[in-house]
Amino acid sequence: MKAIRFHEYGAPEVLRHEDIERPVPGPGEALIRVAATSFNPVDAGIRAGTRQGPFPVALPHVPGADVAGTIEELGDGTAEVAVGEEVVGFLPIVPDGASAEYVVAPAEILAVVGEGMKGRPGVAGKVFESLGRQNINISAIAQGASERNISCVIDAAQQVRALNAIHQGFFETKKRLALAMIGVGNVGSAVLRQLQQQRAYLLSKGFDVTVVGLANSKRFVTDANGIDLSSWKDGLHASSAPMNATTFARRIEEMELTNAALVDCTVGPTIVDAYPAFIEANLHIITPNKWANALPWRRYATLMAMLDRRKRHFLFEANVGAGLPVVSTLRDLIASGDEIVRIEGILSGTLSYLFNTFDGSVPFSVLVRDAHRMGFTEPDPREDLSGQDVARKLLILARQIGLKMDLGEVKVDSLVPKPLARGKYTSRFLAAFERHDGEMAARVTRAAARGAVLRYVGILERGRARASLKEIPKTHPVASAKGSDNLIAFTTTRYARTPLVVQGPGAGADVTAMGVFSDILKLLHYLPR
Repeated sequence: MKAIRFHEYGAPEVLRHEDIERPVPGPGEALIRVAATSFNPVDAGIRAGTRQGPFPVALPHVPGADVAGTIEELGDGTAEVAVGEEVVGFLPIVPDGASAEYVVAPAEILAVVGEGMKGRPGVAGKVFESLGRQNINISAIAQGASERNISCVIDAAQQVRALNAIHQGFFETKKRLALAMIGVGNVGSAVLRQLQQQRAYLLSKGFDVTVVGLANSKRFVTDANGIDLSSWKDGLHASSAPMNATTFARRIEEMELTNAALVDCTVGPTIVDAYPAFIEANLHIITPNKWANALPWRRYATLMAMLDRRKRHFLFEANVGAGLPVVSTLRDLIASGDEIVRIEGILSGTLSYLFNTFDGSVPFSVLVRDAHRMGFTEPDPREDLSGQDVARKLLILARQIGLKMDLGEVKVDSLVPKPLARGKYTSRFLAAFERHDGEMAARVTRAAARGAVLRYVGILERGRARASLKEIPKTHPVASAKGSDNLIAFTTTRYARTPLVVQGPGAGADVTAMGVFSDILKLLHYLPR
């Protein structure tokens, strides 16, 4: 058959009209006798060689992602279309396109021309809703009297995403979600492992989740067709693209994805500062990183307004309690009309471990030293002992119940003596911390004499938040925490006599990754079919 294709990247002159073999449809595919195709800006970029990152085509390549034609032959098991039907479709970018007499296409991406629109309410509404969800502005609209077509005028730069959005809204049987992940340390690696392990399960539920971008602090790699999660480390290590968050966001945007999310598994403000670039690139955000939710109020409010304006979801279950359903439980209580009276609990896995272990028989500084050696604390244990992590989590919960609060308004009792809080951390801190063991031993002895235990707790009540070391009666729910458990007790109008308690492991890569994975599942359910 005749086809137009190119053997090298370059100007339009690289296109050749030549004979190639006619393709054969495989299972689930259809052979189309091509009536028409078109070249859009993505096709031109692929031909010129400027889109090799997101669309790594093999040469020689037949361009043309848009196709209209007639079904000539069906592969085994293909039932979505029939021989002789006129169809239109948007082909996968990387395989050969429709600039040929025949092309093979997955049957699921084809639509029978227009007859199904006649007398069917809601078709136009579904088109415009699909475009609106992608923040695509429509300049003009027309619908023919035959009811076989709808025409609209949009910005040329948005046409590929518009086609993808309409196609997905009408014809795809699975919800597709593309993920761009930054941070592939302990938590990020665990998320990738869980995504690979649950791939078959997600597909069985109608969800097609792919990872199209990965980045660490040094480099990033992208693949519009999905990165192989069995060898992602090799691909990232081999990448020559230096990591820059804004560049990474732009590369993902160039893929023209309809449903995409940033999964930020980093710590600290660096990637959070780039969130606006990812939101403008039409990505939802999923993160265990607490920094965005603890921003100064004006920056926080501006970020939330931007998410709302762009219709992007922001999911952060793992901000509080790792994989525990703390944030979702709080949201459900509020949504059901319950009134939050008090939130109290152990919000630090590190401090939970220390005070569940500390009974005075071993000096407190020895327990801190052992926890640091075993990796239970931050590299600088003062980060845990200062109570600032607990303060951030209290702030996150406070903002969820509608309080306009900043981190400086959370009262924090630090366990780090003031002389030891200054300067860069060195191993000498632990030696100096030993000199304060007597004070901590006296406190645990006093608590035991009163039938209580020491617990570092966060309390949110009457618009005020405090993180402090307290004596807790052994009969109190908070005293029942074990190991490194987090335990959060919600006292509400409905749960007035007995608090609603959420308890479980509050630290660890796997449970934190589970919290991130649960947010991915939530987003899949939020997205329209």
